[in-house]
Amino acid sequence: MSYNRQPDFILYSLLVLEVIFINSIAVSLHLMLTYIDTFQQLTLLVGINLSWFTAAIFMNSYKISNLIDFGNIVLAGLKTSIIHMTSVTFIYSYACNTPFPRKIFTVYILVTFTIFILSRFLFMHFLRRVKNAGYSFKNAYIVGNGLEAKRLKKFFNSSHSFGVKFKGYFVEPDKVINNTDVSLYDTCAEVSKLRVQESHVAGTLSDLEEQICSGKIDYLYWSLPQAHDKSILHIIDLCERYMVRFYRVPGFASIPFRNLDVESYDGLPVIQYRKEPLESNFNRLVKRSFDIAFASTVSFFVLTWLIPLIWLITKFTMPGPLFFTQERTGLKNRKFKVLKFRSMRINNQADSTQATRGDERITFFGAFMRKYSIDEMPQFLNVLKGDMTVVGPRPHMLKHTEEYSQLINNFMVRHLIKPGITGWAQVSGYRGGTEEIRQMQGRVEHDVWYIENWSFWLDIKITLKTVTNALSGEEKAY
Repeated sequence: MSYNRQPDFILYSLLVLEVIFINSIAVSLHLMLTYIDTFQQLTLLVGINLSWFTAAIFMNSYKISNLIDFGNIVLAGLKTSIIHMTSVTFIYSYACNTPFPRKIFTVYILVTFTIFILSRFLFMHFLRRVKNAGYSFKNAYIVGNGLEAKRLKKFFNSSHSFGVKFKGYFVEPDKVINNTDVSLYDTCAEVSKLRVQESHVAGTLSDLEEQICSGKIDYLYWSLPQAHDKSILHIIDLCERYMVRFYRVPGFASIPFRNLDVESYDGLPVIQYRKEPLESNFNRLVKRSFDIAFASTVSFFVLTWLIPLIWLITKFTMPGPLFFTQERTGLKNRKFKVLKFRSMRINNQADSTQATRGDERITFFGAFMRKYSIDEMPQFLNVLKGDMTVVGPRPHMLKHTEEYSQLINNFMVRHLIKPGITGWAQVSGYRGGTEEIRQMQGRVEHDVWYIENWSFWLDIKITLKTVTNALSGEEKAY
């Protein structure tokens, strides 16, 4: 669903509300900055306003999806505040030749963030009351009452900032003459006398033309199956004549784990089955830049002393090489050699048998490394090489890729992006062995969700969660 049809009064009201809040905070800030002159204060005040609204618009803070969900509200507020504070710091440094007042601006950003969250909750309460009163909301009707129609109705009823009020369904009559040359409205005589019993039903298809002409419909959503496509052309023409906005709802409600997107190829609508943010060159550049920056930092500040330390401990605890390398499945099903600190005694089952709880092949020190994910640290070198990414689906042994690709339909979707050191599945409880097929199915579902919903902030969230889990020691890490 595209979130782009909210009434203008929603955006303007929220803008006015935040102008009042932001400037009240900014004026209070100026009263504390007594050591800068009037011109500098004015420059800073203008800069604060421009910075806030540029950040808010850039981060889509006024998009409907960021106004109707608690998690989205908080995340949008956090991202906007970070960008706002960064730009205000630059403006202050440029406009005021004085030391940066860290304590004052820390208080400012905390208060601003709190006000951001509070204002949106107050605003959503206000919208709920406005919607119940029917003010400035457009009337929406749905043709059909199948699964897609009912999901659409649920969305309209729960989304107060969408600007649409659901009024009812137009349903198919019990009997329609089965003749492709007969108009949609040439129905049996008894159909015209049909008494509609279902809740929220505004009428049958035979009533639709009259209702469109009456001017009571602002938005019409057509959710009937393809068999009615011949009739849809007449309805579209009628909607155009009476200035009713027409929308076609495709029958994809039953498709799981999909982020559908519609593109236009020279005027031809093409539905993309799975929208992947990392198909964008810019997003791939952002992700790769984060990979290089993070992996370089870990390599310089951690691996430079960790590798000699692990080598020394390994030398006295188990014979054999320091590193363990194994072929794994990577991007586009290509093989690559993953690098790990060796945590097992040398054995002939390493490439065929997954580690299990209490595995006798694992040494005492190896178990310690696995519990705190230390054995995975050399994989940052794989990231720098370009075979892996910091966050992504975990790579599997070639044998497991071959097996699970036959058992799980969308298993190979995981290989549309580079494998990661950590991933959404791992921080969601799907780390460790997969003794049962349902465990692998859960991992695949989470990996596919990550591919369809990637964002830079999601990578940051997963990275922080991984660090927290590693420091506390993970139960499933064996």
